[in-house]
Parts: sequence; C-alpha cells; structure tokens
Amino acid sequence: SEKEQQEAIEHIDEVQNEIDRLNEQASEEILKVEQKYNKLRQPFFQKRSELIAKIPNFWVTTFVNHPQVSALLGEEDEEALHYLTRVEVTEFEDIKSGYRIDFYFDENPYFENKVLSKEFHLNESGDPSSKSTEIKWKSGK
Repeated sequence: SEKEQQEAIEHIDEVQNEIDRLNEQASEEILKVEQKYNKLRQPFFQKRSELIAKIPNFWVTTFVNHPQVSALLGEEDEEALHYLTRVEVTEFEDIKSGYRIDFYFDENPYFENKVLSKEFHLNESGDPSSKSTEIKWKSGK
C-alpha cells in the first residue's frame, strides 16, 4: 500500500543517516591512524634524505627521468636542478587540507633563494589551489 511505501521511504532515510554517521566516524578514525603513521615515518624519511644526499645529482636525474616532470623542464630548468640538494614533503596537520613541498638549493647562479616552497590546498568543497615562494632571480636570469 501507499502507506507502507511512505513508511519504507522514511525508514530508508533513517538508515541512511546511520550509515552516514558511521562513515563520518570511520573517516575520523582513519585520519587519526594516518596522522599517527605520518609521525612514525618521519625518522625514516630523514634517514632516506641523508642517504640521497650522498648520491651526486640525484634530484636532477630523478626529475629529468620522470615522464611527466621531464616534459615540463627546459634546458635552464635542468641546469638549475643541478643545485637541488633536498626535497621534503610535509602534509598539513589535518592531512585532508593539503601539503607543502620544500626544495632546498645550494648557492647557484640562478636565484638567491635557499628554499623554494609550493603549497597545495584543498578547501572545504574539495577545490584545489596552490601558492609558491616568489623566486628572487639573480641579474639576467
């Protein structure tokens, strides 16, 4: 009957609300686990970074051989990357809102900055945005 159908629709809504509540609870718990393991990974990231530092031209070689990144690099970009010594990725504390990549450079003929950063943000509706360090170019570069 129509009355039974109406009651079923109302019950579906109640059940869906319970499912949504459990999904939200699961998301919060998953986030806590991710945050915990991000902290536990830090010493290993540090050790890996120290080992990478012992390999000459590691980062320029990595970027030049990456299929997507290499397509974006010009000859001068490649030259500047010879001075790149370390790359660090830091997720924002809540993880969901984004992360920052820090690029560390030795003294070089291209720019004054020792560190160039790029931040990637997601707002509440999931729309991405980014911001970057302003590069302090040396004369003629």
